[in-house]
Amino acid sequence: MTPKVYIETSVISYLTARPTNDLLASAWQNATCNWWEKIGKMIMNWSLPRLFAKKRQKEIQRQQLVDWMC
Repeated sequence: MTPKVYIETSVISYLTARPTNDLLASAWQNATCNWWEKIGKMIMNWSLPRLFAKKRQKEIQRQQLVDWMC
């Protein structure tokens, strides 16, 4: 079974949010940014090559189907 990574939408929200004066929201933003600096890059380095390989595999399969149909 292929390992999967689920990134909660709130992580993306905190990473892309504008700075805020709300103390709690600011703390979550900072914690999320710190986490992403450490772990997020590892996840992306692990998952992006697999994502591109999967996409390429589907493109090849699609082209084979088109070739077969024509």
